[in-house]
Amino acid sequence: MVVIMRQELIELLTRFNQSAIGADELRSRVYAMFKDGVEKSLSKEEAAVLNDFFAWYLDMYNPKLLPRAGVVGRIKDRLAQLFRGEYRVSEAALKTKAEDLRKLLLSSVET
Repeated sequence: MVVIMRQELIELLTRFNQSAIGADELRSRVYAMFKDGVEKSLSKEEAAVLNDFFAWYLDMYNPKLLPRAGVVGRIKDRLAQLFRGEYRVSEAALKTKAEDLRKLLLSSVET
């Protein structure tokens, strides 16, 4: 079961980066994996990176609230983050973090 959950997580991240599944499906499947104890199948470092990815990228991603363009947009985004708790995550940043997590999980499998 432990190896299966790790492989399933790697497969989900791969499919997401290939645009075979969307962020909503990835979010719901990863959330279900958390309920099943996916973090028990990971090292402490991997579990921390997965938690960070889920809490700060996947859970905050909203296609209707994308980052604003330009310097003024970044200032407005930062102010909204500080005062309203409104985080804006781009799809590119989400995919980059997903790929980083996938590479970390794959490197642990290979060693």
